[in-house]
Amino acid sequence: TGQYVAALKKYSDAIKLLETESGDHSQSMATLLSNSAACHLKNGDCKSCINDSTRSISLFPINLKALMRRGSAYETMEKYGQAYNDYELARRINTNVDRVHDACSRISRILRDQDGNNWRNKLPPNPDSKKGHACSVLYTTSCS
Repeated sequence: TGQYVAALKKYSDAIKLLETESGDHSQSMATLLSNSAACHLKNGDCKSCINDSTRSISLFPINLKALMRRGSAYETMEKYGQAYNDYELARRINTNVDRVHDACSRISRILRDQDGNNWRNKLPPNPDSKKGHACSVLYTTSCS
C-alpha cells in the first residue's frame, strides 16, 4: 500500500495545481480524480474513492474507469444497489469489457437473493440518470 500512498500524494498535488490553472481542464481533472480514486480503493478508503469517482464522473460522465471504481467501492461497502447502478452504466458505455459483465451479473444475483425477483424496483435512484445528464440516454435497458 506504500506505493498507493505515494501515488495518492502526487495525484493530490496535481489536482491542487490544476485547480489553480485557467482554462478548461475538465478531461485532465477527471483523469486525475479517477486515478486518485483508484489509489483510495487500493488503500481501502471506499468513501474517498466514491468522492473522487463522483467528482470525476461529474466532469466526464462516460468515464468507465471511474464508474467501475465507484461501483467496486459501493460493493465493498455492501451498497449493492448503488454498485449495480454504476456497473450497469459502465456496461452500457462499453459492452466489450468482461469485468463489467461479471460485476453486473454478480451484483444482480446478490440483489435477487436479497430482494427477490422484483429487485430492480428497489434500486436506489441513480443521480447520473437525471434528465439532461450526459448519461441519461444510456438508461433505457438493463442487464440481468
